[in-house]
Amino acid sequence: MNQLLQISACAVTLLLSTSFMAQGQVKEDFVPSTKNHPGKEYPMVNSQGYARFKVDAPEAKSVTVTLGLGGSGGTKLEKQADGSWMGTTAGPMD
Repeated sequence: MNQLLQISACAVTLLLSTSFMAQGQVKEDFVPSTKNHPGKEYPMVNSQGYARFKVDAPEAKSVTVTLGLGGSGGTKLEKQADGSWMGTTAGPMD
């Protein structure tokens, strides 16, 4: 649960700190957010303002990252081969 709170806090900070508009496809130029906790790689953001999340939860049945802003239900993450879950927001974070 603590990890979820850290991810949520980082996501809200990320939301407030990015203001790029998307044009076309999502660029794969993701880098760790400057607002991350020291030593943490995720969440990441790209030059268009999209956010990418990764959560280590190998026993989970599903993982969704929400920012609590009344959006469309959050970003559903997909399970990776290593047991982690990863996903990218549907649009840029304004």
